Amino acid sequence: MEKWRLLVHGSFDAPTNMAIDEVLLNGASPVFRLYSWQPACFSLGRFQSPEKVLKENVPFVRRMTGGGAIYHDKEITYSLVCEHPTHENILLKDGYRKLSAFLIAAYRKLGLDAQFACETGGQTEGTVLGVPSGYCFSGREEFDIVIDGKKIGGNAQRVVKKRVFQHGSIPLHIIRAHYLPFLINPSRHDDYTALSELLGILPDSGQIADLLIESFSECMGVRFETSELTSEEWKEAERLIGEKYSDPAWNYPGTPLRAEVL
Repeated sequence: MEKWRLLVHGSFDAPTNMAIDEVLLNGASPVFRLYSWQPACFSLGRFQSPEKVLKENVPFVRRMTGGGAIYHDKEITYSLVCEHPTHENILLKDGYRKLSAFLIAAYRKLGLDAQFACETGGQTEGTVLGVPSGYCFSGREEFDIVIDGKKIGGNAQRVVKKRVFQHGSIPLHIIRAHYLPFLINPSRHDDYTALSELLGILPDSGQIADLLIESFSECMGVRFETSELTSEEWKEAERLIGEKYSDPAWNYPGTPLRAEVL
């Protein structure tokens, strides 16, 4: 079995989480990471304009992946880095399906009928796949996950130098009043859900984390080696926090930093 590095973190603020993810992308792979956010915060897709998504004076961080805005509150977030298949006949979407399959498996172990949006048939009636949405949970792509006709979470991917970076949200509980007032266009806010709404209870975050780890190992046929960030990785993360993810030059478009490779 292939060996993957496993990082299980607690809560960090938004710039720290994004900096650590970038450090992992630029380091040795493969690696799988779980973490959460404190304080709660919006993240915006790499190409979003904040003035078109958020009302004034709302804190946010810009991700290195595309997609729509997400409000990160009571959730578990995962990120992973691995080598990208080099065979020309392997499509990006095939890799996306493979790397997201563990989420389907984890939800099904909870007794939930989880499916990819492209497989739901009648459940997506009235919903057009692939239509961009300013708020991530309000739009659906082919390999977004749907349970009982509603989207749960969201995932985004970036391929850099034959390496795949992917991260995504597993919402434990959603309090719409905490973020809807700050969105310029909070469309379709009843078309997505969280585990607490599906299960009828607020799930234990530690148990969900264990379930995600188990499901990923089984689906990918890998074994994990638990790890921590090295001192060198923390040093690089601290640099990125100060010089990038806390800097308006990165978080707002039209600046020199916004033109860099990552």
